[in-house]
Amino acid sequence: REYEHTLLFVSHDRRFINSVANQIMTIEDHKLKTFKGSYEEYMASRTKVRDREKEQIEEEILLLETRLTEVISKISMPSKKDDPELLEIEYREILGQIRCLKNLLE
Repeated sequence: REYEHTLLFVSHDRRFINSVANQIMTIEDHKLKTFKGSYEEYMASRTKVRDREKEQIEEEILLLETRLTEVISKISMPSKKDDPELLEIEYREILGQIRCLKNLLE
């Protein structure tokens, strides 16, 4: 920590990284990303980001499920202005979106 110059190292030893590093560089999605702070702070930050992303996905699923319920009710009792074929297409699209989002949560 007293060394004033930049030192680049690669390690899988988390304790070592946490005790020595004050900036973390990672490769994510083929891009170089940097984080100023210890490894412990970096991991806490990643956890917060993932939790936020998970909450957003869960909210989107809830909205889609609500819309799916509306579409199902229209399919079961369509009004004169409802097009059953379009409702069926929308039903399948919403179902596909929900499946994709649920796969992201796994």
